Amino acid sequence: MRFTVSSCARRSLAVVSLLWPAASLARAGEVWVVAPSGGQFTSIQEAIDAASSGDIILLRPNPAGYAPFDVSGKSLAILSDAEEARLVLGEMSVRDLGAKGMCALSWLSTNGQGFQSRGLFASNCLGAVRVQESSFVALGNPVPTLDKGIQAAECADFVLFHVLSVGGGWGSTTHPGTGGQGLSASTSTIHAIASELRGGKGGSGNDDEGQNGGGGGNGLMLLSGLASCVDSNLIGAAGGEGEPGDGGTFGCEDGGNGGAGGNGAYLFTQLGLTTKIRHTGSTMQGAPGGSGAQSFCGGSSGSPGPDGLPVRIFGAGTEVALGSPARYLTAKTIVRESQFLQVRAKGQVGDQVWLRIERFVPNMGSLAAPQLAKHSFLGVIPAGGVLVHLLTVPELGPGVEGRILRLNPLFIDGVGASHSAPDFVSVVVDSAF
Repeated sequence: MRFTVSSCARRSLAVVSLLWPAASLARAGEVWVVAPSGGQFTSIQEAIDAASSGDIILLRPNPAGYAPFDVSGKSLAILSDAEEARLVLGEMSVRDLGAKGMCALSWLSTNGQGFQSRGLFASNCLGAVRVQESSFVALGNPVPTLDKGIQAAECADFVLFHVLSVGGGWGSTTHPGTGGQGLSASTSTIHAIASELRGGKGGSGNDDEGQNGGGGGNGLMLLSGLASCVDSNLIGAAGGEGEPGDGGTFGCEDGGNGGAGGNGAYLFTQLGLTTKIRHTGSTMQGAPGGSGAQSFCGGSSGSPGPDGLPVRIFGAGTEVALGSPARYLTAKTIVRESQFLQVRAKGQVGDQVWLRIERFVPNMGSLAAPQLAKHSFLGVIPAGGVLVHLLTVPELGPGVEGRILRLNPLFIDGVGASHSAPDFVSVVVDSAF
């Protein structure tokens, strides 16, 4: 398989060739199609069960939405067939990936309607998890583990590209709940790139029992581990309003306190562990606390909830605001053979951009051709800060339905310092798909 840089690119380049070593041809990935009709399967889970590591699962439009699914120990790419969102009516789960494993989810969404669960739960993943061009919205839930937009636990390499994740929120209710986290991560390494993480609003009381308002959710809740945020927004949610007090069975009740405002990021360091967030080009924003309520029977009025902070640290956590510019690479998530794969690199004007393309191979991780052991030169970041290239994708070859590619960028600045960034995952499929 060979990639060439098109002459349509902004900068004239020599041809970039990518020839896969023989070992990588042992098994090309199969492509499975999921659709309400006309596909091989009607549910995502059926396709996952039939697939082997290295396979690609394409989702065609389904106005009714797809059922939840669970990926356990398999390296797969699951994505829309046309770069438009595919609705999933419940929790998506990725777990138990080995160190050489990789799972990529692209163009998926939940809207928090009709179910009460997290949008995405990733756990025990030593390998790479990539979530791209997707959105996850949770519902408010009295069970704290189920109200998060995304939750990651013990994930060594978890990256979000262009992702919206919103924790479950509450309106007015007789039992005000706490807003969910946009992203909750524990013992994990997280990268949020050009993404938005929002907490869910805390509930407000709508009775006269003097209950306190619920706290607003945090954009990011990090329970040990490392988070890196680039060109992203981490937004806490407002706390709920306290409930008025009134005379009742148990006498005069005080007005309820307002709920605490959510933080942009909340770092909670457990004993003996490390918690750190570093960010560049990103917004961290706390939210106001809810107002306290009065008592209608002469009791004390409730106090307003404390406002959230851009970053709140409990224990030995560390915040590092990087002065360096944002540097990362994105691309089309799916391309057919003989088409163009558009690559977009954002960096500092004048940066050199280099690219290494690897094909994911089951049980072997990602392989690059020997001549591309080092990155190949793509061009220089122009005025405006974004370099765009079109890579020509040739025929996959007889019997090859698709391949999963990992695009690894490297940026070299004006003084010769190199800057790496997380890889982006694209798939190439046969034109028949």
